[in-house]
Amino acid sequence: MAKSSNQPLVSINKLLTFQGYVGFAFIVISLLLWLTQTLIPFWQSAAIAREMGITKTFTFGILELQNWAPIGHQNYVAGYLVLILPLLSVLIWLNEGKKRWFWSVALLLGLINFYTTSSRGDY
Repeated sequence: MAKSSNQPLVSINKLLTFQGYVGFAFIVISLLLWLTQTLIPFWQSAAIAREMGITKTFTFGILELQNWAPIGHQNYVAGYLVLILPLLSVLIWLNEGKKRWFWSVALLLGLINFYTTSSRGDY
């Protein structure tokens, strides 16, 4: 009888872990797209502008510099992260050893990603 009572908990743990991996993949893809599609091109254009004597500064106040990837709008990205970051915290709490470190890194990257959205919800 003890085995059958633990079965739902094992299934829930597997589901939460799977959702955590999906969230981690989303975070990595989002940061990579933001870096390659937004931040690096801005740095390149700022370097060209600097050669012409124009100062171009980075600020999240400029809508185009906020992290929109991969959903298309920074508020949608922040909204997804609001849902996934607590799950990553729970996975840190439930695991130990290398898995705990993995989920800790995932949470840290998620918080960085959340900051780059500069959504009103992340202040």
